[in-house]
Amino acid sequence: MTPHIAKPFRLRTGWTLISAAVLLSACGGGGGGSGGGFFLPPPTGPAAPPPQAASFSIGGSVSGLSGSLVLRNNGQDDLTLSADGSFTFAQAVGEGQGYAVTVLRQPAGQVCTVSAGQGTATSNVAQVRVACTTPTHTVGGTVAGLLGGGLVLEQPGSSDLLVGADGPFVFGDRRAFGMPYAVRVKQQPTSPPQTCTVGGGTGTIGESDVTDVSVVCAIDTFPIRVTVSGMDAAGGLVLQNNGGDDLPVGANGVATFATRVAAGADYGVTVKTQPAALQVCVPLQAFGTVASAPVTSVEVRCSVPGPDRAGFAANEDPVNSTVSAFVVGEADGALSTPQLANAGVLAQHLAVNPAQDKVFVASVGAAGNSTVTQIPYAVSGGSLTLDAPVSYAAVDRPTFAVAFHPSGRTAYAVGGGFLQTLAIDSATGLVQSTTTTAEAASGSRKLAVDVRGRFVFVADGARLKAVRVDSDGNVLPGQTQSIATPTSFAGSDIAVEATGRFVFVSTGIGSSSDRLYAYRFDPDTGALSAVNDVLAGSVPYGLAVDPSARFLYAVNRNSNTVSAFAIHPKTGALSPVPGQPFAVPASVPDTVTVDRTGRFAYTANQNSNDITRFVIDPVTGQLAQPVNYAAGRARPQMFVLSR
Repeated sequence: MTPHIAKPFRLRTGWTLISAAVLLSACGGGGGGSGGGFFLPPPTGPAAPPPQAASFSIGGSVSGLSGSLVLRNNGQDDLTLSADGSFTFAQAVGEGQGYAVTVLRQPAGQVCTVSAGQGTATSNVAQVRVACTTPTHTVGGTVAGLLGGGLVLEQPGSSDLLVGADGPFVFGDRRAFGMPYAVRVKQQPTSPPQTCTVGGGTGTIGESDVTDVSVVCAIDTFPIRVTVSGMDAAGGLVLQNNGGDDLPVGANGVATFATRVAAGADYGVTVKTQPAALQVCVPLQAFGTVASAPVTSVEVRCSVPGPDRAGFAANEDPVNSTVSAFVVGEADGALSTPQLANAGVLAQHLAVNPAQDKVFVASVGAAGNSTVTQIPYAVSGGSLTLDAPVSYAAVDRPTFAVAFHPSGRTAYAVGGGFLQTLAIDSATGLVQSTTTTAEAASGSRKLAVDVRGRFVFVADGARLKAVRVDSDGNVLPGQTQSIATPTSFAGSDIAVEATGRFVFVSTGIGSSSDRLYAYRFDPDTGALSAVNDVLAGSVPYGLAVDPSARFLYAVNRNSNTVSAFAIHPKTGALSPVPGQPFAVPASVPDTVTVDRTGRFAYTANQNSNDITRFVIDPVTGQLAQPVNYAAGRARPQMFVLSR
């Protein structure tokens, strides 16, 4: 057993000694009374403070910072940083207490993320990490009003952006905060042509994607301009585009409609009011589609002012075939007592040379006796003078019809399956040579020449043909266009309207359809295409179009009437004039003619041996107030007019 060794007694200062003294005094020795025991006095001086709890710093490091960052710890201790490196919050955290580091305010254009930012402090904290990054943003917006393709947007530093439809767009690259952007239109849409305008297209990149660039596209509009020529100084012409937008024209030259027309839209120039003088103005190249430039191709050509002053009728009188010549009344279109001139055998058809005062008469004759008779004439005041006829022997076949090229240098005759080209002497106005081609067919009885002088039209029972001619009127071999006609078709007369885009054909004798056919032709190529057909009277034969190209008239031989149809100015389609057909107070009308001012229509009446004059309503095209005038000889086949 280990012996107990008493520990030495040590006095401690302070309350230890006092405790000991108290104990000693309590053990006072015997003897009664108060014994004098051992006593220690209380300590003197300040008392020692209680021990303090430990506290620790909170910090870490930041990287990628390029602006001003504000951190916060425990929702109250804010710390502003402006550069990468270590950081320490100002306030320490007691031992065992928590800390929570957050971002109070991000740097401009950056996003800073805290990691290891929360915990309990048991020692100084230096592991909080703050990583800052600079995000990039896209540039885009919306496109509105885009109708077609071809729009290309651009901005410096980006690849071009092709936009194909309305809606949002975004460039392919991304841009950092503070970088500039500038969106522009590099290429405007082309189909149809449009102009696109950029709104809000410039600025600097902020803290989010740019989505508010606006690109608004509108169809381009262009002016419609017309060139007017030949109009009388009195003016009074009023044009329209697309049935409205009235354009008064007071003089020759270029005039522009007030309303512009969008690219890709149609335009159509027509005459609302003809000039105050006795003349007719006709728009050419008047219909089309606006491309991407002003329209300047429309021409409005006006006829020479003044009425027709002379009229001529071809009389088929088998005993004494003649031409009757009339003076025409300026105010009422009345016909004078005719003068007569011989005109071969069985005169059928006639035409007036546009360049000289000569009437050409086609006579059927007999084999070896067909002729083209040329009759010079002169009109002075109210008198008409005829010179001696000059006959030109045609080829050995019937000659049914004659027509002139607009130049007046060439005439054409048709019959017996051949088209004859007659060269005209510019000095004498007489035929000097002839060329025969097989463009016509055996059934061809009539022909017509378009207003531009590019084509001669002939018809037979199977086809309608457009024969190409040169500027002098000579036939160009191998350039004939044709179109098949209906099986019931027996082509008779042909009429070409004044704009040079539509051809009309009557079925005439030998057909059971009693119809009229409208065809469109390309004035450059001569290509023909059917438009529509309409029912006329019994055996429609002769045709005429009024000089304004608005109305087509056809005489019906067996029903003694005139059918009248409005011509659609754009399509050429025929539609009946109200009140038609109009009765002819005569027998067997063979042909119909409209005067140069569009005021009067005339029919040559084969069996009643007279000419009927009608007054034309300038608005509706209706015929009224018929008056008959004696032809002077039997069986008038055709009546024409001339200045």
